[in-house]
Amino acid sequence: MKVVMPISSPVFAVRPWAKTVHGPTPRSAITSKASPVPNSHRPPIRIASVLGLELQRESERQRVTDDVQGRIVRDGNFVSVQWKRKGDANSIDDAPVVRTNLTGTYNLPNIMAAVATGIVFGLTDEEIANGISSYQPSNNRSEVKKKGSNTFILDAYNANPSSMEVAITNLISSDGENHSVILGEMLEVGESSDEEHRNICTRLQLLPIKSVCLVGKEFQQFKNEFGFNFFLTVDELNEWLKNNPFENETVLIKGSRGNRLEKAAELLLA
Repeated sequence: MKVVMPISSPVFAVRPWAKTVHGPTPRSAITSKASPVPNSHRPPIRIASVLGLELQRESERQRVTDDVQGRIVRDGNFVSVQWKRKGDANSIDDAPVVRTNLTGTYNLPNIMAAVATGIVFGLTDEEIANGISSYQPSNNRSEVKKKGSNTFILDAYNANPSSMEVAITNLISSDGENHSVILGEMLEVGESSDEEHRNICTRLQLLPIKSVCLVGKEFQQFKNEFGFNFFLTVDELNEWLKNNPFENETVLIKGSRGNRLEKAAELLLA
């Protein structure tokens, strides 16, 4: 039984039905302060709290919820998890390690949401583990694909400054010695767009990244300031990729949906 429930927010809390959602509102949120759901529309079940107690980097490694405690175990380009239920006297160190097909420690809240939901619906730990380990990401979200000597981390469904940051951090900590990026501009950032795109360029300049390819006019304006590869469109990028193939590299492909970076992925994975 598949129980994974992807949620977009990196840090969130889904409280019991009678309460409200705190922090950035996940897609699965049923209630909110702005628009509470009438009691008559609330299912007769209690969704477990999935609450990050710390906002530091370490919070990506471990979360404690009302009903379950879980943590990330790094497994190459993928992440594995351990968890235990509330009241379990055993140490979490003794919990089975469940391998996922997801990349990025930032997916821990999503996995914990799945575990907590499975507990609410009365699933056994084995059933929850089978659901999590069998889940295959798709639709350009946290996909890891291999082609020849290269590994591609495809996360091109959407992008904003915070998701760009954690995706780049995940790339640098992933397997392989040669890391490269194909990043599309972040659309709908608003008045801070120039600043946010400059920040991305500045950070990339400080990191051990072999090749940097940036797509879109929001990046293009910094062409004379940074020694990267700049392209106005994904079609221009693809022409460059045909003559400059990656070799033995781990490549992050990420950008807003409007960049259509899946066209680059199709070329690279063909």
